[in-house]
Amino acid sequence: MSAGAATSEWFRLRFPMLFAGMWVFTSYVAAQLGGWRRLAMRFRSSGPAPRSLKRFVSGRFGLVNYNGCLTVGADEHGLYLAPFFPFRAFHPPLRIPWSEFQSRTRERFFFFFKVDLFDLGPDLPRIQLRSRATRSIDAYLPYSG
Repeated sequence: MSAGAATSEWFRLRFPMLFAGMWVFTSYVAAQLGGWRRLAMRFRSSGPAPRSLKRFVSGRFGLVNYNGCLTVGADEHGLYLAPFFPFRAFHPPLRIPWSEFQSRTRERFFFFFKVDLFDLGPDLPRIQLRSRATRSIDAYLPYSG
């Protein structure tokens, strides 16, 4: 067996484990930097998701963008947020009660689309979601500005 073949065999056998390890590490770093872990400590959802959900939603938590991988819903209990299954490592589903929100504002982003900004206070990350996915929230949490 040549050295190149041995290297190729080593890589073929270990690449899936290396990829999985990097995926989990990246998920952990994103959850820490974006603040999802802090939110999960207070607002982890153990109940069922709301009936009406918007999928493939883009959002931002603190420093981290979640492009097209969020599921967003709303009901009388609060705002429901969850990433798609492959992105769930260190990102459990959240249900944030309406009473926890300090404000909701809307801004135009790059002249192309609007985003809703949700403030939960100084200790928690600001949540930014595409406005087209937040219409179901209007009945529970009106804009404050």
